[in-house]
Amino acid sequence: MKRKFLNIIPLLLLTLAIVGCTKYFNPEPVFEEYEQEEEKSIERKVLFISVDGLVGRELQKKIPTNIGELMKTGKYSFEALTDNNTSDPASWTTMMTGYNSDRHSILDESFLPQPNSTNPHGDATFVPSVIYRLKQVERSTKASVVVQDEGLANILLMDADDNVIADSDVKTKEESIKLLSKENVADLVIVQFKDVLRAGKEEGFDMSKAAYADAVERVDGYIGELVETIKKREDADYEEWLIIVTSSHGGVENSYGGGSFAERNVFSLYSYKYFQPQELKAETMEYVFLNGYFPGTYTITMG
Repeated sequence: MKRKFLNIIPLLLLTLAIVGCTKYFNPEPVFEEYEQEEEKSIERKVLFISVDGLVGRELQKKIPTNIGELMKTGKYSFEALTDNNTSDPASWTTMMTGYNSDRHSILDESFLPQPNSTNPHGDATFVPSVIYRLKQVERSTKASVVVQDEGLANILLMDADDNVIADSDVKTKEESIKLLSKENVADLVIVQFKDVLRAGKEEGFDMSKAAYADAVERVDGYIGELVETIKKREDADYEEWLIIVTSSHGGVENSYGGGSFAERNVFSLYSYKYFQPQELKAETMEYVFLNGYFPGTYTITMG
């Protein structure tokens, strides 16, 4: 048995040699290109809309369709208050800086701080806009503005990457849609509508006035178009938008600029798709009136 086993070994070696020398057809390599989808992260963005001249308590009388839809996912108030200086430059500067007019000292269309009356020879205080502050924190932050006042675009909001000056609310809407349709849309988009303000100055800041009510409905339609543009964006599933609707100031009869409640009263809405709707109501607070002559109280409505 041992001898027979040894005789098999040369045969196995021969078989292996024959197999090892056999040549098979080797096709040319084919390289296929394929794209692997990159994982996308969620980007958070802000659309800030100012409906200049929109009085909060007047809007409450007749809420238009698109603002009403935003309220379903928003925190909002019909009793919000602006600065006690309700001129256009002062109130817009307050919105964009977070400081009242006593601090930022911007009181006219130049959008340049005025000297302090108590210290006329002192240096004027520079208060930076929200765009400036955002870029100081993160230089890659992009901002676009579509406004109708040159001072807003060229001075107060000069740090924006896109500064568009429109001559009407229709043009504002069209230019805003262009910006919101861009592939690389800005992180912050600021929009100014003025038809409601114009109607208030002409016939009164009152929803019982046809011109004012029509202007509110018209601008509400423009807002709806902007929101729809955001929803139809190619990367809509990877973007989360905070949509803010407010006003620089209100008005009384057909004027504004003073510190009355109607002039300071604005609507304020913060809409985000994961918010539960909530109306923020103002509280009336009483303070002791201490001037050394008349003891008593006075009330302030906090918005």
